[in-house]
Amino acid sequence: MLVAGWSLTKQCNLNCIHCYNASGKRDKDELSLEESFRVVDKLKDAGVVAINFGGGECALRKDFIDICKYIKSKDIAISYTTNGTTFNRIKKHLHLFHDVGVSIDFADAEKHDWFRGRKGTFHRAISALKELVKKKVDNEIVTCLTTLNSSEKELQKLYNLAKDIGVDSWRLNRFRSNGRGIDNEKDLALSKESLKKAYTFLSKIGRAHV
Repeated sequence: MLVAGWSLTKQCNLNCIHCYNASGKRDKDELSLEESFRVVDKLKDAGVVAINFGGGECALRKDFIDICKYIKSKDIAISYTTNGTTFNRIKKHLHLFHDVGVSIDFADAEKHDWFRGRKGTFHRAISALKELVKKKVDNEIVTCLTTLNSSEKELQKLYNLAKDIGVDSWRLNRFRSNGRGIDNEKDLALSKESLKKAYTFLSKIGRAHV
């Protein structure tokens, strides 16, 4: 089974300190709608059965839904990870998506908003998740694991938040020193010991709630 990851755009409305794509302004040479359609055709011909959209915040592209509709017409499943602030742009088109992940890095609004570079981000992300749960769209909280949120205390709070909202799953991605993350590597990169402690605690949570 072939799954393609597609960083459709660098455009983003946030300024996350860990961003592997250093997202912000849209590149002037990004694919047009027609070029995107041709990419979809090639992916279909190659046997790709699912596309996982990252970025950037893809929904900021005015043609994002048009691209998704074309992908859907080719019987390719769509996964989409969003920061949650653009949910209004996709909420009338949730039938296009196989699953939607929303980024939550802290269970505390102040910490999350600081990490993401914009006030109000946490509450909008939570609102998006609750709507996805309500609409019964496959969903997940997506967390970037760093030194700042890898303690048992922070992980437990995130787990409790996921349970309270009723999300389907919780996905953790280890911090990678790319893009904007290079400038903040010293503050974010996990040591082998801290990573081991985090994984050990997470495995205990998993065993306790199977």
